[in-house]
Amino acid sequence: EQFYQAFDRLGLRYYPTQTNFILVDLQQPAHPVFQAMLRDGVIIRPLTFVGAPSCIRITIGLEPENERAIQSLERALRRMKKPG
Repeated sequence: EQFYQAFDRLGLRYYPTQTNFILVDLQQPAHPVFQAMLRDGVIIRPLTFVGAPSCIRITIGLEPENERAIQSLERALRRMKKPG
């Protein structure tokens, strides 16, 4: 639910899951977001290799880990929106 609420707030499409990860469609190339989050020390998986270049996979962790991932994702998305 923690991730779902954040994705709803950010206007991101996601696929509800019963597993320990969530598939999120960023509706933009995922690799730059992956790189930005990696620089924050948060590892996600871009899904370009399966033909989904705008999607990422985020593993669900403990609440503080999830919050760190959400904050990193928000920063990455803000960086992608900045001109130049």
